[in-house]
Order: sequence, then structure tokens, then C-alpha cells
Amino acid sequence: MTPPRPVGSETATHRLPDGRTLAFCEFGDPDGDPVFHAHGVPSSRLEGALLHDAACRHGFRVISTDRPGIGRSTYLPGRKFLDYPKDIASLADALGLARFGVMGTSGGGAHTAVCAYALPERLTVNVTVCPFTNFAEFPAPETLLSGAEAVTWRLARISPALVFAMCGSMALAVRGLGTRYEQWAATAATKGQGPDAEVARANPEKMAMMGRVTAEAFAQGGRGVAVDTMIQYSDWGFRLADLRGRIHLFHGTEDKLVPFEFGRYIADHAPNCEFHALEGWGHFITLKSPDLIFETARRELDGQRQGSG
Repeated sequence: MTPPRPVGSETATHRLPDGRTLAFCEFGDPDGDPVFHAHGVPSSRLEGALLHDAACRHGFRVISTDRPGIGRSTYLPGRKFLDYPKDIASLADALGLARFGVMGTSGGGAHTAVCAYALPERLTVNVTVCPFTNFAEFPAPETLLSGAEAVTWRLARISPALVFAMCGSMALAVRGLGTRYEQWAATAATKGQGPDAEVARANPEKMAMMGRVTAEAFAQGGRGVAVDTMIQYSDWGFRLADLRGRIHLFHGTEDKLVPFEFGRYIADHAPNCEFHALEGWGHFITLKSPDLIFETARRELDGQRQGSG
């Protein structure tokens, strides 16, 4: 088995066609099947470290990128969902990967799903976990939002400048608190009740890792996180019925961060989506059982290879 890599080690960069920098880290089995990982919000490329051990066990090479304005990737004004698959395709070309898989969770889930529209001919597998849905289609999606997400939605509707200001303040706090912020981020989710708090308490090492993963999102300030937050409420640029590639979509029925109804809606409207509804599970599916994700991806790939053989 490949030995564990230190979080944040071996960060590399790729120069995109428009001159921007795309930062990424690699985890898992370096000789395994390649899969690009889309991080949550706020999060960063370092999130891939949480998948390292499971990826090694199941033979996957995880390439985890920072989205624009996050970590070390260049900010992109006016970013759209469909910019993500363009960046991934460019990096795949640079790495010599004609075909590859994609996976993402929470704020990265919709970015992963979009690849089934933009890159279906290049995808080997697509595993999307607890995603936001296309707000241009879902009837009154804001009525299902709660907590911080509901507040951010209202601020974005009043003026995006308020979200930029909020995330800018968060960036200043992260910078000022330093390791104290990382410690707070590592323990905040362990408090309270429910399936996610239980998962957090059961995985102290992963939660400790999450502190640094989250702090890295604000490395350039708050504007990248602001866009990463608000894009979740936007039009995907096409309709769910236009998703051509096959998707495995996981969502916990007790998810309190991203409504379960969002995942169900995608599954009901995307023509080639296999929905995995996890009864009693919350949002932290990849923390609780990353093996479940990689086992599904492995079965999908093995089935394709047997079929082509």
C-alpha cells in the first residue's frame, strides 16, 4: 500500500489556456485509475487527503484541484459551472489522460455532475455526493435551505457584494486566528446531535485534517470562497435532462446541510443517474465511508471493462 502523504505535500500547478494557474495535489495509488476530485465549500485541494487511504485500497489515483480563487488557483471573475469541466479537461490533457473519472461532494457535487454534460465521452465514472441541484429548474429551492446557507442565499439576493464582504471578513478571521481557527474548524462539527456530529466524533484524525483543509480555502482572501458559495445558487447553463453521462449520486436522507430533495430531483430528471439514497445518513458520507464511494466506482469500471472484453 502506498504510504500516507502529508497533507498539502506535492502541490503542483498547471497553466490553463487563458493564462490562469490551476493548483492540484495527488493522493491515493499513483498507478491507479485516475479520478478528479471536486472539493466542498469552503474547502480546498487538500481535501483529497481525506480520501487517500480508501483510494489506495481500491486502486484509484485521486487528483484534487483548487477551484478559481481557492488555495493557489487563480481567481476567475464571472465564473460559471461550465468553466469547471474546461479546467479539468485541460489538466487531464497536460497529464496525458484521455479518459478519467470525476467525483465530488457537497459544493463540489454539482461541479462533478456538470461533467456528465460537458465531458461524457471522456468520463470513466462519475460519483456525485450530496450535491446542490440546478436552481434554475428546482421549484423554490430557497425554501429548503436552512442555517448559514439560508442566510447566504438571502444576502446574495440582496446584493452579491454582501457575500463578498462576509467571506472577506471570514478570510481576515482565518488569517488572524491561524492555528486556533484550524482547531475550531476541526471541533465545531463534533458538537450537537445527529448523524454528522456522530461521524465527526468518530473520526478525530480526519476532523483535525479538515481544519487545515478549510483554512487553505481562504489563502487568497475571501472572494474565491464567495463565488464558490454563490455559484451553487445559479443556473447550470443547461437542463438536467441534457446530462448525457452516467452518474452515481449518493445523498443521505438526514442531510441538514444540502437538502436530500436536491439529490432526489437530479436523479428524477437526469436520464442516466443511479440514485443511492442512504437512509439515516447525513452529509458527511465521504468521511463516514469513503470505501462506499470507491467500491461503487470500482464496480462501475470493472463492469465496463468486462463488457468491452
